[in-house]
Amino acid sequence: NAAPRCSACPLLNECEGARCGTAADLPTRIKKTRRRIEERNVALILWDGDPSKVLLRKRGDVGLLAGMWEFPNAIGADVFSAVPEELTEQCEFLRELPPAKHLFSHIEWQMRGNLFLCRQPLSLSEEYRWVTFTELKENYPIPGAFQFYKAQLDGFLHKES
Repeated sequence: NAAPRCSACPLLNECEGARCGTAADLPTRIKKTRRRIEERNVALILWDGDPSKVLLRKRGDVGLLAGMWEFPNAIGADVFSAVPEELTEQCEFLRELPPAKHLFSHIEWQMRGNLFLCRQPLSLSEEYRWVTFTELKENYPIPGAFQFYKAQLDGFLHKES
């Protein structure tokens, strides 16, 4: 943030800023655009028949976090918005989890977590998978945005044991 020292610079002869007298204005900083804020619900859905199993969803092949496994989540205010439609009748809302925030370069996710218990894990489309917490830790890397809720799940499962 100090004034340029053009006379000490080894690139003085090649520098267009020094030649034009604009070195003090360089580098030109690009204004950052504001992050878009998305309020998301994250669903931690445990299976009643084996509470060590949690539901994961695989993201699509395009876009943010493409192809990664995650906890079901959705934009919206409704607590059940992140629960797969075919499970809404089988899922019982247990409790709200602490909020979390994740920053991407252009989006800020303000997340609200909810814990559910699913009485009957119906067969779901192939984008969903029931996995044990051990499988989750060993075979399903979860994006950083969901690490807070992965830790919440870990704490919940260890408290129940």
